[in-house]
Amino acid sequence: MKKKISIGIIAPRFDIFGGGEVLLLKLIGYLEKRNKYTITFYCPDVSLRGIQHFAKSNVNFKLLDVVNEKTGRYTYEISQYNEQINAHDLYITNHIEMTQLKVFPKISYVHEPLRLANDNFDEEPFWSEDHYKNDELDKFETIQSTSLKYAQGVSSNFLPDLVLTNSIQTKKELKKTTILKNIEVIYPGHTAKKNKEAKRRKWKFDEKNMFNVIFLGAIAYHKKPEFFISLAIKNPHINFKMIGDGPEYEGKSTDNYTCQLQNFQMSGPISDEELNTHYLKADCLINVSIREPFGMNMLEAASYGIPIIASKNSGASEVLKD
Repeated sequence: MKKKISIGIIAPRFDIFGGGEVLLLKLIGYLEKRNKYTITFYCPDVSLRGIQHFAKSNVNFKLLDVVNEKTGRYTYEISQYNEQINAHDLYITNHIEMTQLKVFPKISYVHEPLRLANDNFDEEPFWSEDHYKNDELDKFETIQSTSLKYAQGVSSNFLPDLVLTNSIQTKKELKKTTILKNIEVIYPGHTAKKNKEAKRRKWKFDEKNMFNVIFLGAIAYHKKPEFFISLAIKNPHINFKMIGDGPEYEGKSTDNYTCQLQNFQMSGPISDEELNTHYLKADCLINVSIREPFGMNMLEAASYGIPIIASKNSGASEVLKD
């Protein structure tokens, strides 16, 4: 009998919310159905929903004990990960930070490079000498006090054997801002639920049937929530609904002027069942982020037959051609 292949899957957080985590779930489900693998999932930050998921699976779950020594959502000391990860035949990671792990052979899913032009300074790159001298990166480095952490760099011996990413655009950015090699594109998929109502609907304006536009995602600077709100202000005859949570949610949801808009609502985070209801009522999805590595919400909207207005810099625009 052949020895089962031992796989270690490592993530900086797991709340079953982002596109990268959705792909991890799909991968774990695929591997679990085969009798070739034993899977250990390592993570320092897991939501209750994530714990409940693993309780129902055949995956060995190990909660990593790490100390966050710098501000930032994902920034933990990689050395603390290395000390607690067991030996495996193969390692799979889902974030650019995890490419620093001193384990091999390793496959990394890097869904997002460094985001410079916004308020989310949490995706640190493997700086090459050229980018290290870049004024904007130097400014970023000073603000975030990361110079000591990255002064020595990372040995090329520990780079992943294979890097997977979610769009051609993201691949270009990774090649430009990191020293990662062997980068391949695999587009995220979406399994559409069969629903007779989920078809492109003909719309006719009248006072009782207002056009419904939705925003779905993090309420954060790089998603341009201000632009979405400005559309509501300029188009009082159209309903606008903002769905999601994020660093700007509380300020936007309690703003006196925004709260007085009759055609604008904010719902905060919602369940999958509630999301289905919103999609069935929506006439258009707007996603005009400053940059969008992929944009799973656009695949979801397309599966419901909902027209989409999106910026050209989204990965989903590479596959949604019609």
